[in-house]
Amino acid sequence: MRVAIVCNGQLGSAIRNVITRQKNRFNTDVVCTWFDDTSVGKTLSEGALPFSNFTPEDIAQNHDYIVSNSDFGVTHALANAMTEHNTLITINRTDMFHGTGKNIVDGVGVFSGLMDMMSAVMVEEYSSIDRMDYYVGMNPNMWDGKTPISPNLDPQLYREIVQSGTEHFTEVSLRSRNYIAETISHSLYLPYHNHDYTLNWLYLSKKYRDIIHNSKGHLYNHTDSYLDIFCNINGTKFKQPQNELYYTRVPATQGASAWHYAEACCVGSWLWQFSNGEIEKKEWHPKDADWGLFTKNIFGKRFQAAPIAA
Repeated sequence: MRVAIVCNGQLGSAIRNVITRQKNRFNTDVVCTWFDDTSVGKTLSEGALPFSNFTPEDIAQNHDYIVSNSDFGVTHALANAMTEHNTLITINRTDMFHGTGKNIVDGVGVFSGLMDMMSAVMVEEYSSIDRMDYYVGMNPNMWDGKTPISPNLDPQLYREIVQSGTEHFTEVSLRSRNYIAETISHSLYLPYHNHDYTLNWLYLSKKYRDIIHNSKGHLYNHTDSYLDIFCNINGTKFKQPQNELYYTRVPATQGASAWHYAEACCVGSWLWQFSNGEIEKKEWHPKDADWGLFTKNIFGKRFQAAPIAA
């Protein structure tokens, strides 16, 4: 199984390392080739091939699976170069490929596929949904109380998250840990459901949030960080009002931040399902995935959790 990873430095490295470390879990030999599409001509990521030296057709002809976290133009070119033998997996949802008939999984990352899968499995037994509240946060395990540090998340994404805050704050206690939650822009996450929902980013404290938000200079990455994802649902289940909370925590590990490790595991689970014949190759949206299959392998099991009464 030949896998092309067309991603930026930190995420590309995480995907390659996570899959390579667990290659014995597949039913076939796995060879990963990493193409860095952002650092070419500057500081090429260690172990990556310069994407500019290859055409999309080159990559499609020499690989079975293509994992892309590139700009829309690059991802679109890769999709156009595909044959019926290729499968494309995108990290961020593009909405460019619906109805094309190609083997594409569009948007398997944290802010797209993973959260959609979590909510889909939660609502299965509900006859009606009143409200869904998502709480997502990347925070350092240790903080000195003054340094503007970021939790080893892609700087552009993190700035988008922080700057999209609505300054609507709530204090929440989730699984015995206290946070400040700030509602953030829906444009960062547009779910495939029509339920009323909020998307909230979790901070260690209001002070931490303000220092990050007001920082004009460099944000210092903190590699020892963790990712929390909560989904709180209110509705009617078995003819009774119900409030349930789904929770999972992902640590930083294998040299990757918690966010990049989580997204690498999402990719790994889809590759495992395809290559081991658990699912057919076709056009997929993660919301239509079987959560049991997604979480039963070494990659997806990182997200296993059961809904609990909130």
